[in-house]
Amino acid sequence: MRYGKMWTPSSRYPDGNYFGVGFGIQFAGEKRWNTIVRLDYHRKGIVGFENNRLDSVSFGLGFSLF
Repeated sequence: MRYGKMWTPSSRYPDGNYFGVGFGIQFAGEKRWNTIVRLDYHRKGIVGFENNRLDSVSFGLGFSLF
């Protein structure tokens, strides 16, 4: 779970609030290779978007070596 303030280097959008929550699981693999699956929800408070926020969902697939 994450919460904080965003800083944008662009002058097009002002700084805003950030909120995120995610869930992930790591599957044990052979030897040192492990698979990681994540699902994250993000809400960014940015003036100029619909309802002055941008909501998104991301799915991640990764690998770890240790």
